Amino acid sequence: MDRRRKKPAKTCLFALFLLFIVDTYAHAIEFSLRISGALSFINPKHINQTLHGREEFLQKTAESQGWTFLEGEVKDLRLSTSLAGEFIFVLSPRLAVGIGTGYIYIEANEKKTDLTYQRPRDIRVWVHPTKITSYPFHLAGYYFFPLIRQVKLYIRGGGGFIWSTYVERIGYRVQPANTFGQIFQQKATAQGYTLFSSLGFTWDANEFMRFFIEADASLAKISGFEGLTSDGETGTLFFFEQYDSGLDFWQAKNILLKERPTGPDVRSVEEAEVNLGGFSIKVGFIMRF
Repeated sequence: MDRRRKKPAKTCLFALFLLFIVDTYAHAIEFSLRISGALSFINPKHINQTLHGREEFLQKTAESQGWTFLEGEVKDLRLSTSLAGEFIFVLSPRLAVGIGTGYIYIEANEKKTDLTYQRPRDIRVWVHPTKITSYPFHLAGYYFFPLIRQVKLYIRGGGGFIWSTYVERIGYRVQPANTFGQIFQQKATAQGYTLFSSLGFTWDANEFMRFFIEADASLAKISGFEGLTSDGETGTLFFFEQYDSGLDFWQAKNILLKERPTGPDVRSVEEAEVNLGGFSIKVGFIMRF
């Protein structure tokens, strides 16, 4: 009987001990919300090669057809913008962990890809807009180095997952019309991993608000994009060069295909990759609770 009575008592005491520990840590841990915006310097190689491949195709077509080039230039995609939110749990004056998500946006729009040619019967503007939108989810760790009363230096590192959507279109308009006719469109999705490390400074504006600036280096290569092919079947986005015998050149392309392309007119075949990694400058604020 004594043993039976002691067992519930021990259980209650253990439960009370756990509640005490949880309550102690709950009051010790500081919760914060971090909001940031970033400008990143990137190099999505396959996308840039595809954009320039289309530009070269139009140039060679113009030479063979006697068109006159009027204006336009396709430039490499080098920048992305992003917004992010992160819940930070401060474990001690020097240590913290964070969990967050965000939105990353990359686009070569109509203005960045337009090429204008004078043809015998009209003036035609060709465009090749390409857009990548991504949604990351990450875990991060912080280590702080107090400098002066209101300023801290910190290092940050972590990793997570990224879900990305790739949209590519090709179209044209005949001047003076403002609307574009679409001759090609494809959409694909994929997910990948990311790793990052950062160095930054925080400045306490008041008891509840601090600001920060951060330099960030990251790795984030995403491949395995899948979507519907032109035949309405599920396919993979492949990057490759295809030979055009009429114009005598190899054109770089990203195309959704059911199977890996092969043949004498195809080379450099691999799954298309979007590289979101690079160097970023982030600024933002942290609200303390």
